Amino acid sequence: MRMDEPMEKRLVALAVCVQVLIVAFIVAMALDFTSGPDFEYTEPAKTIVTYVVQPGDSLWSIAQRFRPEESPHLVIPEILSVSGLLEPRLHAYQQIRIPTSVRKDG
Repeated sequence: MRMDEPMEKRLVALAVCVQVLIVAFIVAMALDFTSGPDFEYTEPAKTIVTYVVQPGDSLWSIAQRFRPEESPHLVIPEILSVSGLLEPRLHAYQQIRIPTSVRKDG
């Protein structure tokens, strides 16, 4: 017993549509997974503070004082850069600029 041709054509068309939808869904999911996370990491906001170097201060001690949560190895180059210093020598009463992390409490 053979199905009549219009019914058979409809079933084939339906099967093709379902397959196309499945492939489209798989492609969409693959693109979503390869596009990366839905968020971007941004550096915490920083405020620039002007600081007057006190006798006995060093870049290391200043970096630890203003950004204790970070390694001075990372903070010192920032201080040099924003202060426009070419060498890491400080003099008492010299003004330098220090990028400090902005904290959002509560």
